[in-house]
Amino acid sequence: MATKHPTEAGAAAVMPQGNFQMQDMTPVLTTNAAASSLTNGGNSCLDEQIERLKRCEYLREGEVKALCLRAREILVDESNVQRVDAPVTICGDIHGQFYDLVELFKVGGECPDKNY
Repeated sequence: MATKHPTEAGAAAVMPQGNFQMQDMTPVLTTNAAASSLTNGGNSCLDEQIERLKRCEYLREGEVKALCLRAREILVDESNVQRVDAPVTICGDIHGQFYDLVELFKVGGECPDKNY
C-alpha cells in the first residue's frame, strides 16, 4: 500500500509503506540524449532501475525524467492499435500503482517471458 508524503527536490510524491533508506536524489540523465541511451544497450540501466524500485529505492529525478522522455518517444511513434501475438495475459487497470504491477508480474510471470 502506498502513502502520500511531501516531496523534496528529486523525491517521489508517493512512497510504499515500509522501511526506507533515503538515497542520493541528485538529478542525472536530464537530456533527450540520456533518454535515448535507454535503448540500444541501455536495457541493463533499465533493468537495474527496475530492481532498485523492487527494493523500494528511489530513482533520481533525472532518471525519472529520462524514462518519461523515452516513454513519450515510444508512445508517439506507436499506433493506437497494436498487434498482439497469442498467448497473452490481459489485466485490469491498476491505476498507476507500481506495487500492484509488481504483484501482477509475481503471479502471472515477468516480461519478456509472458505477453501482457
